[in-house]
Amino acid sequence: MLYDVEREVFAGSCIQPEKMKEYGFQTEEDRLVYVRELPCERMKIIVEYDSEMHGKIIDTTTNEEYVNYRLEGATGFSAEIRQKYEELLIDIRNRCRENSRFYFQQARRINAYIKSRYGVDPEFLWAKYPSFGVYREQESQKWFALIGRVSKCKVDHDTDSEEETEFINVRLKTDSSNPGYDGRGIYEAYHMNKKSWVSIILDDTLPDSEIQAFIEDSYQSLTEVRKHRFR
Repeated sequence: MLYDVEREVFAGSCIQPEKMKEYGFQTEEDRLVYVRELPCERMKIIVEYDSEMHGKIIDTTTNEEYVNYRLEGATGFSAEIRQKYEELLIDIRNRCRENSRFYFQQARRINAYIKSRYGVDPEFLWAKYPSFGVYREQESQKWFALIGRVSKCKVDHDTDSEEETEFINVRLKTDSSNPGYDGRGIYEAYHMNKKSWVSIILDDTLPDSEIQAFIEDSYQSLTEVRKHRFR
């Protein structure tokens, strides 16, 4: 069995093409390509990006692809080559990825939307839950959203999947009698008041526009409460 080192290193990372160009990647047709020579080993690493990361190592003495480093039990020279390759990929990941604690693409988009629409950044309040970001309405300082990452089964109780997923908790409108659980990514709130909040899994089951509408309702519910309080 061959080891998919690219998948392992870049799992959950959002790579920025502009940062890759600064790193040294060159544009070739519809992809970005980076080449590093390993002269002492007579090898050449070629890393390619076309929305996903790919790579190969070429034996420069034969001009053929060298694959032994991908073997699960690689030892000796093959293990050394794999270590050099992994070190390069990790450096590319660390220097070219988006600076975000969120993994899923939709979670990143929703985070960017909240920043643009409401002018707030997430607050990461708990060392025990470093992926949980809270968004506050600026005047009241009350939460109107929370994005976090947990095992899917903790949000969707109809599955036993331990695969991690990201979700957003949002407040329901004060006059809402139906939270809208319809099997399309909307669930009872994870670790919050289930009468006032819902959880939405951010895996593109729901389009961004629908999630944005939930966020707007959540935000407006706080401003409505404040208006009633000062009447």
